Amino acid sequence: MHDVMSRFNPKEDDVSLFLVLFERQAKIMNIPAENQVAQLISLLPPDIVQLIAREPEEDTKKYEYIKALLLQRFKLNAKKFRQLFNKHQKASESTWYDFYYELKNYLEGWLNGLNVKTFEQLKDLMLVDQIKKRTSMDFKEHFMNE
Repeated sequence: MHDVMSRFNPKEDDVSLFLVLFERQAKIMNIPAENQVAQLISLLPPDIVQLIAREPEEDTKKYEYIKALLLQRFKLNAKKFRQLFNKHQKASESTWYDFYYELKNYLEGWLNGLNVKTFEQLKDLMLVDQIKKRTSMDFKEHFMNE
């Protein structure tokens, strides 16, 4: 894996994009699910590896658990993914495909974080999001209380 991916740098890299790239490379390289965590750990800095080491041993064998732990560590929850999706701008040095990929990743993180699985749930989310953007703070507080 070290030949195809660089180590994760928390100061420069987006953890969600890094994990998507890792998953794609693992699939291309046919890395069995039980070996994915070991491969991922080899690409992480020591402080993050120590965070993983503090978790129960059974859980640290599960890639999805480690992925959720990393997203939580970097505070990438549904709310943060929504903000990233809505505010993300194309960098001048990146391609439109890169921009599309980044937006898609943020949208998927937002939807997955809220467990949106159906088209009806997606429509409801979009409608509520638009209502939140267009209402006064008083209405939001009243709506949240109700």
